[in-house]
Amino acid sequence: MFQYLYLSIAKALYGEFSEKYFFLVDEYKKKYPQLYVSINKCFKTNEKLKFEGVIIKKLCIPVYKTSESIQIEHLEFGTHIKDIIRLKGRINCANYLKIGEGTIKIIGYHEKMLNSSVRLSFFVLNGIFFLGEYHFYKYDKTRNISIANTFRKKYGINETDDELNFYIEDEQGSNLYFRDDGFSLSIKYFNTAYCSSFDQLQNLILGKVAGNQTESRKTLKQI
Repeated sequence: MFQYLYLSIAKALYGEFSEKYFFLVDEYKKKYPQLYVSINKCFKTNEKLKFEGVIIKKLCIPVYKTSESIQIEHLEFGTHIKDIIRLKGRINCANYLKIGEGTIKIIGYHEKMLNSSVRLSFFVLNGIFFLGEYHFYKYDKTRNISIANTFRKKYGINETDDELNFYIEDEQGSNLYFRDDGFSLSIKYFNTAYCSSFDQLQNLILGKVAGNQTESRKTLKQI
């Protein structure tokens, strides 16, 4: 089929993880449902779900304060994507999310962290990094409790308990969001001051949440 040839040319021309190639594949899959083209997405779920608890902090979750600087992979928020790739090497996966006139690009790497397999993702807008995430592939509550206490100790928080959902905030407004939903573990690092289209992102995400959840009003009041 000519579609496969066209997409092969586009992949070679634009690059395997380019925005143009990803959106082109999505467009062709909608037009030709029988078309099978594999692209290395970091996650299959809606990209908007990754911002839960980031755009608006959940009030029911404890917030710890720290004087330590919160960074992921020793990278400062505001770092350019080119510098991230220069440090981390070849991308393993990617996702894209349209926001207003711009696009959030998500690049991912398969890593090992605390003897566990994780996906490390960086979220960038206009080339600027503002959100990072470690997503653990396998769920283990005992391990998660140990990791949570390791992070509390790292940031000088003198509390040791079984709490598996919490924020840590530093003096520069950077945050760590430790989230265990009973099925998976993710650790997100974010500073929305570096998201140049934060208002548009907020409207996009909250609109999606309100539209998808059956008890949206109740949920939003709890956030």
